[in-house]
Amino acid sequence: MPTPISLTTQRLILRPWKEADFEPFFQLNADLRVMEYFPSVLSREESDQLAFRIKVKLEEQGWGLWVATLVESDRSIGFIGLNEVTFSAPFTPAVEVGWRLAYDYWVKGMRLKGLWRLYALALKRSTCPKLSLLPLSKIRVPEMS
Repeated sequence: MPTPISLTTQRLILRPWKEADFEPFFQLNADLRVMEYFPSVLSREESDQLAFRIKVKLEEQGWGLWVATLVESDRSIGFIGLNEVTFSAPFTPAVEVGWRLAYDYWVKGMRLKGLWRLYALALKRSTCPKLSLLPLSKIRVPEMS
């Protein structure tokens, strides 16, 4: 089983999940602003189950959706990462970029810096068949960096 690595930018650390990250993850999954384009906010149980699945997948693959923490405080603000596309489409097999950040950290450039760091990693890894941004033309992306 590969060991997940940590990645660092000037303001963020992307690292493997710890159980202590589940509480702040629940807080952002319960925020109506963050979850506006999802079917609903998540209950504590749903959020913890999702965090556990993300954590296990990262541990098994060595890459995935990393916890995004602030360099100066190690405060967990969400996740940024790479996720295997599991549905069939003309561009699959592929790996998509994914993120979910606490509302207070939108429009601060952190998502973009984290994604660039992951893009550099994906280019080095032969296990990433193709990196795809799913079509955003029909999706309003509230965070502009």
